[in-house]
Amino acid sequence: MKFITEGDTLTIKLEGFETVASLRRKIIIPRQRITNLTWQPVFTTSQREIRMGGTGLPGLLYAGNWWGKGGWYFLYLHKPQGHPLAGGLSAQNVLSIELADYAYKAIWLTCQPDIGASLLNWWETRHG
Repeated sequence: MKFITEGDTLTIKLEGFETVASLRRKIIIPRQRITNLTWQPVFTTSQREIRMGGTGLPGLLYAGNWWGKGGWYFLYLHKPQGHPLAGGLSAQNVLSIELADYAYKAIWLTCQPDIGASLLNWWETRHG
């Protein structure tokens, strides 16, 4: 997975098996659609989601489109704990992107700390 920041656009480019697992090649997000961007060493949610296209392998990978809390979510989480349908999910090293007026309400991705820090810096610099 590659994260590309060009001006006021964040592009998430999925590669190889990532495209098969998530049924997506890339997600292009205009900066003005992002309401919050955070990186968390331990991410948890009690929200319930249902997989509606993608991969759901408990303990290994959750990827693709998920429906929950009245909207669409995109997940690509390595080694998640819990199950989204049961309403308890956690994962390590997660970039969380909350969105408004966009196809997804939020995007949750496994992301290395240095990349997360770089994206957080891009967000804070442009957030103004």
